[in-house]
Amino acid sequence: MENLQSQLLNLQARRTLWIWLSVFWTFIQLPFWLIQNLAPSLRPHPAWTFEQAIKIRLAKAYLWHICTMKSTTRLSLDPGPEGGRFVVIQPAAQDRYQGVCRGYEDDTDPVKIVPTPVGATWYPSRYRPGDEDSRIIILHLHGGGAYAFGDGRPGDAGFAADLLVRYCHAKVLCPSYRLASNPDGHFPAALQDALTSYQYLLSLGISPERIVLSGDSAGGNLALALLRYLEDHAWEPFSTSSCFSSPPPYFRSSSTSSTLSSLSSSSSSSSSSSSSSSSSSSSSSSSTASGSRRSIFSNGSKSSSTTATTTLSADPAVLFPTPAATLLWSPMVDIASACDPSSIDNNPRYSTDYLVGGFGEWGARSLLPKLLPATHPYLSPARHPFSTKSPIWCQAGAGEDMYETILHFAYGMERMPGNAVEVYVQPHAPHDIFLTGPRIGWETEAEECAIRANDFLVAVRRGESFPRDI
Repeated sequence: MENLQSQLLNLQARRTLWIWLSVFWTFIQLPFWLIQNLAPSLRPHPAWTFEQAIKIRLAKAYLWHICTMKSTTRLSLDPGPEGGRFVVIQPAAQDRYQGVCRGYEDDTDPVKIVPTPVGATWYPSRYRPGDEDSRIIILHLHGGGAYAFGDGRPGDAGFAADLLVRYCHAKVLCPSYRLASNPDGHFPAALQDALTSYQYLLSLGISPERIVLSGDSAGGNLALALLRYLEDHAWEPFSTSSCFSSPPPYFRSSSTSSTLSSLSSSSSSSSSSSSSSSSSSSSSSSSTASGSRRSIFSNGSKSSSTTATTTLSADPAVLFPTPAATLLWSPMVDIASACDPSSIDNNPRYSTDYLVGGFGEWGARSLLPKLLPATHPYLSPARHPFSTKSPIWCQAGAGEDMYETILHFAYGMERMPGNAVEVYVQPHAPHDIFLTGPRIGWETEAEECAIRANDFLVAVRRGESFPRDI
């Protein structure tokens, strides 16, 4: 016991020393960064503001230090300051967790991943059955940390949740799913927690036609894993009586044009040049003055994929009905690539993003169980597109490292029979401004993305055909 305590004290001392050295080194470099970014032509992108350029550089340094120390987030089931907005969700019946979601252990892995209680936070207030509230319910899976840290509480997910509340006119549930940096957090722990949260919404009597799935960065990867699971297990018997009712008119249209005009004060130039992949050829037409909201294009022409008309129904005979729509914000769609730090460190967009290769590698390798390859469909959906009844809206930043990968994923999904996919590209933006907007100087652009997402949800509610001519 004394030896263990001594080791913990030594570890804490080393981490404390590293933090102080990191802060000291950052302050030494800061004057050079300030001078370097005074002239727009010397910034990572000339369209960036001085504030954005400096904050992106600080964020990159922060992530490098975080992944070097392997910092973790401790999750708690105590309500804390959230009070009545915080709920502890008990796992659903065992038969809800099938296939890859069942959990397992092998001869070399003593940790058995099984469903456990999940803490979650409601925004702006807790949903209670019987409330006369016609707003949609968004299940938002937070990003931040490539499955390695972050939670659903206001300190981490508050900005994203507030955008969904304000611009998508929703109540939002943000679960704090288990993290891969903790001993019990590798796959499929987060997927089990996401499924538990989705089942919780259904158990409240909320129609699936009223539920929207959402996720940013690693949360986007998790949202896609959950959506794939719902599709893979959509035709099993439902063991309880139907609790679904016809939804009220919950998608509210807003004056998108006037709001956008107030957000965007000036036009910006087109995004930086694309690489020579098939996805980058589509990206060349994707960046416009105020952002590009479009269906996927290939070589400058509209894709030949089958037009899908959204039809939503709540069938009580299915085990898991799919949500009304899915929103993805800079989704992490290729865990296999993230395992290789050079995919970020040698990326042509490295200077216009705050991600570092070691950060993605740390989260990705922590997520992997011993018996599952990183290329598995539930981990790397960019390599394994699938059909879904849930229309998908996908946002990407033209300056982020994963830009081409996200477009490649979206194009693959659009080509699947019956899928409805729409992509919105925010010019010059780094990774996941939906989560980090106010921290890195991209709050206004994140608000614009949220408005575009609501515009998509309104189109889904109206039953418009996809791809749309927009």
